[in-house]
Amino acid sequence: MPDKSVMSQETFSKILPYIGSLRNVSFCGIAEALFNKKVTSFMQQIREKSQGVYVSIFTNAELLIEKYCREFIIYRLDSLVFSIDGVNADFVDTFRKNGSFETVISNRQPKSSALKYIPAKFCSF
Repeated sequence: MPDKSVMSQETFSKILPYIGSLRNVSFCGIAEALFNKKVTSFMQQIREKSQGVYVSIFTNAELLIEKYCREFIIYRLDSLVFSIDGVNADFVDTFRKNGSFETVISNRQPKSSALKYIPAKFCSF
């Protein structure tokens, strides 16, 4: 049974022909973009189809691992936006049931040399 909580390859394939007419594609949403294990595959397909599209990913960094960092460079991610759900640890840890302010902050630290090559931004809610 397909996982309906993330975009499938089938759905992405249906919209891929139209991506070339866009200026920007952002992987974000109600849930963490990196929940979808196909996100870097989608980036690769965008780059194969249209070189001029600006690609960004919004993440809280909880799932940011070395593999993603390397693939972000390979597929030329234009912007990585770190979303922090508040301005202090108490608020974030209360709001994020299974998350941690410290994990988000520590995962943003350049444990991967690849991160220094990707323009990064922070946003908080």
